[in-house]
Amino acid sequence: MVLRENFIQSVANMEDALTNALNAASGNATPSELERLLKLIIKKEIVLEFLLDEFPDLCRVTTSTFSNTTPILIPAEGSEFDEGPAAPYPSSVNVSGLTGAVQKVTVTFNNLSHTYPADISALLVAPDGQDTILMSTAGGGNDINNVTLTFDDDAPTLLPEFDQITSGTYQPTNYGVFDTYPPPAPTPSGNTELSIYDNTAPNGTWNLYIIDQFQADVGVMAGGWELSITSCEPLGSVPNGVPQSNVENAAHQVEQVESKPLTEEEQSQKQEKIDYIKKLKSEQ
Repeated sequence: MVLRENFIQSVANMEDALTNALNAASGNATPSELERLLKLIIKKEIVLEFLLDEFPDLCRVTTSTFSNTTPILIPAEGSEFDEGPAAPYPSSVNVSGLTGAVQKVTVTFNNLSHTYPADISALLVAPDGQDTILMSTAGGGNDINNVTLTFDDDAPTLLPEFDQITSGTYQPTNYGVFDTYPPPAPTPSGNTELSIYDNTAPNGTWNLYIIDQFQADVGVMAGGWELSITSCEPLGSVPNGVPQSNVENAAHQVEQVESKPLTEEEQSQKQEKIDYIKKLKSEQ
């Protein structure tokens, strides 16, 4: 275990250094700076070669946030008796660019207001069709005004059933017994755990279906909503914080640097690192 953790930390340190170097190289880098960048990439690849051979399941844990900032009217304007589906229905977030499996999902409602929050019922549906009731029949008749709610399985508490809802982080909460969502929403499974999405593929369209269950009161999610996905991305992918344009620019500049043979001292240092990694492997 110690060996595995040491390898992971070594690659993490190299990824951080490579991020800084790539960002720096996107400007007017000197030939010597580009040469150092090239050596850094080589060193990283040497470690990766041994690391992935020894621990093929390793990956870099990253959290990416996707959002839809379009306000959601609860219910839709002009709804008969002020009840029924919200607008838009559904509100969608498109996830792309992730290659690893989901490890954790959280959802945030931004600037939510309602004159009777117990009317609100919200259902999250993943690209593969699995669903979670995020909130339903919570907060009683206590007005809420511009609250921000984050739903996280690891939160300490549920939303209150009858007491005042305040901004904060809560477990998905379902006090409802109705929870009937009109098409195109699926029939809810009744699940209230975001962990249902663990180990699934994240890319695709995530849909949020919101309904106002009862008559007479209205609300709005003025800031839209956010979906945060923690996934395990391959170690060989582009480090966090490096725009793709920077990577391409740096790669182009590196190609322009004439390759120089290593000195005897540099060759010796390189061989020492390789021997050290081999020694760590043999001592496992």
